[in-house]
Amino acid sequence: MTSVRISLLISLAEKYSVTVINIISTVIIARLLTPLEIGVYSVGLAFVAIAHTLRDFGVGNYLIQEKDLTEDRIRTAAGVTLLLAWSLALLLALGSGLISEIYSKPEMRSVLLILSLSFVIIPFSSPTLALLRRDMAFKALYQIRIVSAIVHSSVAVVLAWLGYSFESLAWASLAGVSTTAIIAAFHRPKMGIIWPNLVEWRHVASFGGKSSLDALITQIGMNAIDLIGGRLLGFAAVGIFSRAQGLISMFSREFTSAVGQVALPAFAAGHRAGLDLKEPYLKAVGTLTLFAWPFYGFLAFMAYPIIRIMFGDQWDAAVPLVQILAVAGVSASTWALCGQILLGMGKINELLKAQIILQTTRVIIVFIGASYSITHVAVGQIVFYVFTYFVFYRALKPLIYITNMDILRATWKSAMVAVISSIVPAFALFYMQPGPDNLWPPLMVACCGMGTGWLAGIYLFKHEFGEEITNAYHSTLEKFGLAKS
Repeated sequence: MTSVRISLLISLAEKYSVTVINIISTVIIARLLTPLEIGVYSVGLAFVAIAHTLRDFGVGNYLIQEKDLTEDRIRTAAGVTLLLAWSLALLLALGSGLISEIYSKPEMRSVLLILSLSFVIIPFSSPTLALLRRDMAFKALYQIRIVSAIVHSSVAVVLAWLGYSFESLAWASLAGVSTTAIIAAFHRPKMGIIWPNLVEWRHVASFGGKSSLDALITQIGMNAIDLIGGRLLGFAAVGIFSRAQGLISMFSREFTSAVGQVALPAFAAGHRAGLDLKEPYLKAVGTLTLFAWPFYGFLAFMAYPIIRIMFGDQWDAAVPLVQILAVAGVSASTWALCGQILLGMGKINELLKAQIILQTTRVIIVFIGASYSITHVAVGQIVFYVFTYFVFYRALKPLIYITNMDILRATWKSAMVAVISSIVPAFALFYMQPGPDNLWPPLMVACCGMGTGWLAGIYLFKHEFGEEITNAYHSTLEKFGLAKS
């Protein structure tokens, strides 16, 4: 098995382990905090997320893709991160009062003050984490993420139970960041402590500035719903949308990012070696959609019992939003790795141009939707993600000579698998009719049917991933001494 395959398996194990931890804490917190409280935290977090993109300054991506990575360049990356992070911590603290006044929510100030403390701690871990990704050291990253997730979730649940309201989530975030920094210190590179300097600041800034601008534009677009919706629709509506988006993001945040965090260093390594990246990219898209499309289909059919079981009846309004966002997710997964391959090839200018167009469009769509209702905002995401495919396709086509037929060739089997795996969930929805007193039976039938249909579809349509499943099966038999001689 190649190092890329091993790294992907470890990355997936990490993401799904973290997902299980997050699901458990989310289920508990959903019963301890109200949509209003979640909304207050979400809007505050949106400002912090935008600040995080400036704090990173593209340093993480720079360290991963840089061909000639010297010790001075590593130390400069650490110096830039430290300077920006501490400056932004001060700005967030000073601006917390103004932001809370804009949203007429004085309580938001405490959330921003607590979250700003994470900027003081992050510089001690972020360069090390980037270097671990560059070296595809995903075993170390697995350890860091798991322990941090356990600490984050435990603190959130305990403080919410003790009545700390939305502040419990902010303190939990700070606890998770602190844990990451402590454990990352034990995995620092052979050069030892990364003492910061600014010797190579021009070289780092030439890539980091553009990458940071790209990330900033992306974050503004991604958080437009919280920023604009919080003002036009209220915190409760934002909280409902945040819960729906959080459920959808369990896939995009965990599985897609697991593939993405392996794909970026793998694409970068291939580009440094002068390899043709077209087929590796298409194979990655085929694998991603094989998992994404059946998941979104299942979520669309089973949104009601999942929301009721996980979060309770106070979140019922999130059900139609989950169904709409699941449709948007089908389109989103088709181009989800475009950013990674553009970064891996060092094509930051092309990525930046695409994001300027996309996120400007996204803000406009969100503003129009928020002028009506949160449902219109969700529908607007479908429009946005379809538009995104064509923008990224135009950016990628001349670089790896990809066509729409290539994309169709890479994904049609995934589409067929998604159809087969959705038959039983559709039956469970329309014939078993989930309701307040009928949640588990249709959900269990849908789960079993989706899994069986997914495997059947893979072998019926001879999807390339079937070989991976077969190899894993035989390896397991050999490991336990059950293989036939």
